[in-house]
Amino acid sequence: MNFGREEIQELHKRVGHVTVAYKHLIVVWGGVLFQRYQTNFRNDKTILAEQIWFYNTLTELWTLAECTGDVPLGHSGSTGVVCGDFLYLFGGLFGENSEFKYSNGLYRLNLKTLVWTQLNPTGPAPKKCDKGVGWEYKNKLYFFGGYGEGPSSLQRNIESTFLLDINNQGFMGWNNQFICYDPEENAWSIPKVKGVPPNPRAAHAADIIGHLAFISGGREGDTRNNDLYCINMETFTWSSNLNSGKESNEVPGGLSWHSFSFVSPNKAVLYGGLKQYGSPSLEWWECTISENNEVSWKVLPKLMNPLIWHKAAYSKITGEVIIVGGVHDSPYERNEKDCEDKKLVVLAYQPISLFRLCLNVIVSDKALQLFADILPKPLMDLVAYRSEQSTYLL
Repeated sequence: MNFGREEIQELHKRVGHVTVAYKHLIVVWGGVLFQRYQTNFRNDKTILAEQIWFYNTLTELWTLAECTGDVPLGHSGSTGVVCGDFLYLFGGLFGENSEFKYSNGLYRLNLKTLVWTQLNPTGPAPKKCDKGVGWEYKNKLYFFGGYGEGPSSLQRNIESTFLLDINNQGFMGWNNQFICYDPEENAWSIPKVKGVPPNPRAAHAADIIGHLAFISGGREGDTRNNDLYCINMETFTWSSNLNSGKESNEVPGGLSWHSFSFVSPNKAVLYGGLKQYGSPSLEWWECTISENNEVSWKVLPKLMNPLIWHKAAYSKITGEVIIVGGVHDSPYERNEKDCEDKKLVVLAYQPISLFRLCLNVIVSDKALQLFADILPKPLMDLVAYRSEQSTYLL
């Protein structure tokens, strides 16, 4: 699909979207667009669910594509997990004209054909919620936590805790459900775990490295947590809080709507987020984890702009954390700054390839572009596409 400045800015101004890594690509779907309407800064627009974006980390090019099949309604706060050549989408908040509903639906997108399929798994239905986390392990999908509807009478036997939101008139709140989906069986199940699971929470962050999945922070009632938990996916054993016992200046403060991404087998990056009393964080941290799960944190130089409600994915191909979307101020107190154009945030953890360095030099130098026609046609076209997109992105 053709696109221009408006579509690019819709890409970068969105919140509540899904961002995942797939081979050398970063996939972006869904969410809502924050836009200004006269003096009202809360006029959000649901992103077209038929559209999906691909960022090629090898060429730094964006592609906009259109999906078919059982296309889900536009969602915010869904959890996306890649398994094989498929993107699975769980839960979220959907609706129009202030009529919003929480979902426990499950959809699958074939990333080769771009055809959506609505799944109807057997087994115990999860709670309807958004702002959860998920990961893949040994071809099964796992989801933890979220905010949404309270458990039905059939769900009250499920081994999880529900924290009622006393500020909401409905039966809404935070959960710590831990559920598994088996694509081969098309079935939900509740893993039998050992240890004490993290408290109910939403807008937390998570990532998996090897057989260990880590969960960072998140909101629980009026509290934004600064904890870090780990679950051994071989034994389904929860750790205690890995940040316990550390001084307050040795660990990040309580956060929600942040990101937590592994960049090596023993190092993860925590970026941005909303702090305890609703102010945006200007910090980003590196977390080093030893073989026996002892953690140490290192705070890095402060960000130029805070970022909240963004999504991050790590590209193993290029060694970069790719951060898409988000807002600069509290989502509860949006302002003019969040109407400004935004750009992709890239955290590089290995050197950029010589090919990309050369391509970037050509794209940034109009004099060199005059000689692009001596290149082989595929490279000539690539320079042209990159130059065109640069006019939207810079």
